[in-house]
Amino acid sequence: MKKILFLISAIKRDGPNRVLESMIYGIDKTKYKIFVLSFLNNNDQSSLEKIEKMGATIIKLDLNNKLEIIIKGRKKLNKIINNIKPDIVHSHGVLPDIINAKSESEKKITTLHNNMFEDYIYSFGKLKGRLIILWHLFQLKKFDKCVCCSKSIYDVMKKKISNCDYIQNSIYRNNDIEEYGKIRERIREEYKILKDDIVYIYVGVLSNRKNVIGLVNSFNKTLKKNQYLLIIGDGPLRNELDGLIKNNNIILCGFKKNAYDYLCASDIYCSFSKSEGFSISVLEALETSNLLLLSDIPSHKEIFDIDEKIYIGENFNKNNFNEKKEIIECNFNKKNTSKEILKLYLNCKNMMESYSKIYKEV
Repeated sequence: MKKILFLISAIKRDGPNRVLESMIYGIDKTKYKIFVLSFLNNNDQSSLEKIEKMGATIIKLDLNNKLEIIIKGRKKLNKIINNIKPDIVHSHGVLPDIINAKSESEKKITTLHNNMFEDYIYSFGKLKGRLIILWHLFQLKKFDKCVCCSKSIYDVMKKKISNCDYIQNSIYRNNDIEEYGKIRERIREEYKILKDDIVYIYVGVLSNRKNVIGLVNSFNKTLKKNQYLLIIGDGPLRNELDGLIKNNNIILCGFKKNAYDYLCASDIYCSFSKSEGFSISVLEALETSNLLLLSDIPSHKEIFDIDEKIYIGENFNKNNFNEKKEIIECNFNKKNTSKEILKLYLNCKNMMESYSKIYKEV
């Protein structure tokens, strides 16, 4: 039985962790023994318990901040490696990648969750972002395989490193939540939304990269009386959005631990994002039978290209949002078929069969 040691900065509720959970859920436990190492001490308890129930052994280093990961991470990781002797160390995120690259692990794999050439610039600014890009790229060349989470990211990364491939993200189906219909009814009652009203939703960080200002400005003009936009999340543009909202049917809900429940209560997921890896919020929206109204960036287009016979929504550009919004509303009766994309293509079994091939090859 092979041992896989996954590395992540902290176990919490975010996109990379949802992918990690799906990997643990979908991997063949008769062939692999799973360990998960968390560097930081700000882990989410419910997420820890979920991973443990899936059969993984959790190792917590309980470091206080990112600087401590850089200073102490490699030495502490090497002790763990010498103790459990994993066959493969598989990292998620820039700091775990950097520590993995410098470690004594025999086989190194990473999953790349973003387009670093866009994301790091938006997140850290031009100068710092470019330095982090160069640092990350240098370390990635030490890996046996760098797995991009989408083809659109692979198309970018293959020009920079030769040791890359791609496997599209998937998520495992939530089985530990209330019945979908009850959740939908409860959330709608909370916000006094009628059963037949159309609810748009955005879930994510309120940041420039996510273009939430464009989101609010567009819905200020186009929401009808029987339509709502729920914005779930927090971030640096929260206060600015408060001042921009002119339509009473746009509801800024703030950060919610149960964001999945709000997706259950909604009908159409909307994102104006300027850059994405392979959005977990979009996959969760499909899982909850939402149609998609997405900006025409490469990773969003990739989702629509998976199977054009299954209607899942519309891509829009800066000139045709109103038109695409009208089209998706005319196809509203197709919303319950959108989850077929997950069942047929973006499921844990398919994802982990692909990863298992890579584990055997390296």
